Amino acid sequence: MQLEKKFGIGESLAMVYCKYNHNVLASSNLKDIKEYCTDNGITYVTTMDLLHRAWIRQLMTEKECDQFISDVIRKGSKLPVRRIKDYKSRGIVL
Repeated sequence: MQLEKKFGIGESLAMVYCKYNHNVLASSNLKDIKEYCTDNGITYVTTMDLLHRAWIRQLMTEKECDQFISDVIRKGSKLPVRRIKDYKSRGIVL
């Protein structure tokens, strides 16, 4: 499998599945998936997209979202904002 050489078995299978089944890929690893998804017409969402959606739908409070962001950053991962209200949604409809 050509993708497996570049990505990994899990991401490769998920991207192929989404491509041929017209599904949405959820990933926090944009560095690896963004170009392939864009080139192949695959809609993708990030951790921040999902978190923003939870905030908008009032499934999580602003404080809970901000705490989640803080926890993720503290553990060494990168996110584009430190507060949920600073996130600019890409408008992906889930």
